[in-house]
Order: sequence, then C-alpha cells, then structure tokens
Amino acid sequence: MKIFLILAVSVALFGVVGCSSSSDDGAAAGGTEEAAVAENTHGHEHATYAGAAEVGCGMCTYQMEGVEGCVAAVKYDGKAYLLTGQEIDAHGLGLCTEPKQAEIEGEVHGTNFVATTVTLN
Repeated sequence: MKIFLILAVSVALFGVVGCSSSSDDGAAAGGTEEAAVAENTHGHEHATYAGAAEVGCGMCTYQMEGVEGCVAAVKYDGKAYLLTGQEIDAHGLGLCTEPKQAEIEGEVHGTNFVATTVTLN
C-alpha cells in the first residue's frame, strides 16, 4: 500500500510536468554490475542486492509499462525496477535524458527495488 501511495503521488506530481530535454553533461560511467547478490532476481520475490547499477527514468529511459511521469528506476541484471525507499528526483537529476551509474543497496520486491542506499556516481 505504501509503494502504491508513493507511486500515485509521484505520478500526480510529475505527470503534469512530463519529461523535458533537460541537459546534464555527466556521462554515465561504463562498467559491469559487480555485486553481492543473495539470489538471482529472476523468479525470486525478495532478492537482496548491493553494488553497482544504472539509475534512470522509468518512463523515458526504460519505457516501463504503466509508468507515467518522471520516476526513478534502477536497472541491474538486465531488468528495470521502480526505485522506492529513497527519494530520487529523476527529472531534476536529468535521468530522463541520460541514466547514471550508482552504488545501491536494497531488495527487489516484485517490480520494485526498495533501496536502503543510493549513491549516484
């Protein structure tokens, strides 16, 4: 219910504004997804993860089904998850035009990544 409320508020706040071509010259760093993964997330509801991942806009960068407006999402292990647990201003950070590398910690809960830590590089 909390995740639904966060998503609903995000859509309400950013849905009207939409995404723009805000410029952020910080190029996303290349690299591999080094991690301490307790379980492979495919087929596991609550996999934990700590390590490098890509963070971008769920609608603009990852074209996630059902996502409207600028909401942060994390991509690792080849799949995008809505980022919850930490407040990230996807639009304000320019994640609509270019994803960024980050160090993250948290758990996958279905289609969401509930982060305890997000540090953008």
